[in-house]
Amino acid sequence: MGFALFIVLAVAGFAVSAYLRSVARSEWARARMALGLNQAPSAKRSRWWIGGQIRGIHVDVRIVHRGSGKNRTTYTRYEVTHPSVGPDVRLTRQGTTSFLRKLVGGRDVVIGDPRFDDSVVIDTDDPAAVAAFLSPARKAAVLTIFQLWRGAEIGNRIIAVETRGLQRSGDTIVATVNRLVDTALVMSAPAAVDHALELQEHGDLATGVAELHAVNEAAPNSFTSLLEAQGLVALGEREAAAAIVGDLETVPEDGEVAGLRELTHRPPPAPPQVRQVPQIAPAPAPEVVHEAPPAPEALPVSEAVPVSEPEPTPAAAPASPRVPEVATATPAPDVDLSQDAVIDDLFGSDRMGFEIEDHFQAPT
Repeated sequence: MGFALFIVLAVAGFAVSAYLRSVARSEWARARMALGLNQAPSAKRSRWWIGGQIRGIHVDVRIVHRGSGKNRTTYTRYEVTHPSVGPDVRLTRQGTTSFLRKLVGGRDVVIGDPRFDDSVVIDTDDPAAVAAFLSPARKAAVLTIFQLWRGAEIGNRIIAVETRGLQRSGDTIVATVNRLVDTALVMSAPAAVDHALELQEHGDLATGVAELHAVNEAAPNSFTSLLEAQGLVALGEREAAAAIVGDLETVPEDGEVAGLRELTHRPPPAPPQVRQVPQIAPAPAPEVVHEAPPAPEALPVSEAVPVSEPEPTPAAAPASPRVPEVATATPAPDVDLSQDAVIDDLFGSDRMGFEIEDHFQAPT
């Protein structure tokens, strides 16, 4: 019973594996057609091989195996080759094996760019020529490749990338090839991109981005489009950057494009809000009640003071009519110092501080 179950599971596993490989072969054929590449010279090789020319760059995609027996591992290898430029050089990413390479005599030239020197191992016989070869555009392209594929190898004419396992997605094959071809084009002829990046390094970001846009208009390129989108984000033009990164092909390892898409589609941060201090309404002034003075008490009759009869006065000469004197009233002060007025001046007035001070120092 157990042996029969084992046979059934083995047959089922073989059938599933055969089905997946059949699907993968169809995806490779679809990728080859999408890229417009040639068929392989033999039917056996054509199953796991894509090759040909794209815009003057030679492309080779195939399956390779590393190790043997149980340690045998399958990789999908991509190679793009452009016309040779500059000195002979081998560029790899700095890592744990870099120290071991130096112990056995491996070279690591320093070109004086801390970021690049800390990220890349430069193996060459001509350090001076390599320092001139690694222009701003080439250094940016190399760093981008190593961000996408840690195990990549770059030279003065080739870029090679390996991904673990048999690649079963035709879309991923197409996106990877196109990204490598675009990078190889910049590596072989970087002058226009160099000038744009030099402008940015010297503070003229807007002109540099405009030159990158002209480069992309003349010959669309995923690498230079990525540089243009990064510059637009730095200028605050997120909508324009979103339009660029939205059209870029992506590979599974492409965190840079994914990050830019998230950044450009996220609304910009709102400006900090000024905290409003609540205004306290002035308290109403207390109502003052004026009480009438008490009426004088009438004296008893027995205590009343007798009123003597007035003595007759001699007749006086008629006096001339007098003009009544008009009393001159003292003008009231202009300053109202009631509680309501004071509160209004302090809290509800639009006077400046010095005006309020003059107002209260006015003579009363």
